[in-house]
Amino acid sequence: MPCSKQDGAVIFCCKALLVQDLSKRLANGARGNHDVKGQALIPAQEVDIVVENPASEVVGIEVKASSTVKSGDFKGLKHLSELLGDHFLGGIVLYTGDQPVPFGSNLYALPVSTLWRGGEMPCE
Repeated sequence: MPCSKQDGAVIFCCKALLVQDLSKRLANGARGNHDVKGQALIPAQEVDIVVENPASEVVGIEVKASSTVKSGDFKGLKHLSELLGDHFLGGIVLYTGDQPVPFGSNLYALPVSTLWRGGEMPCE
């Protein structure tokens, strides 16, 4: 079911807030400069957020307004992995569900609430 214009605006705002939050977290707690890009376009694909460290290593992040995740949600991340090879550290799909789910090598679905929980990531 396609989302309405209002739903689309809410999703856009959530993604923008996540980009801002990740940028702040990396600036305050990470070593080196990290570049956070919103909605990186790659040939025939799209990834919502791309984080690149000074060594040109990349993590891709997709944001889904869904309580379930399917393999197709990783399409852009898999393509990014193929393009970057060893420079691709991993991909994450943030979703509204409550369980972390591995989706293959270095690909995970994580509840969006993971960002605001203290402690270790659930897939570690």
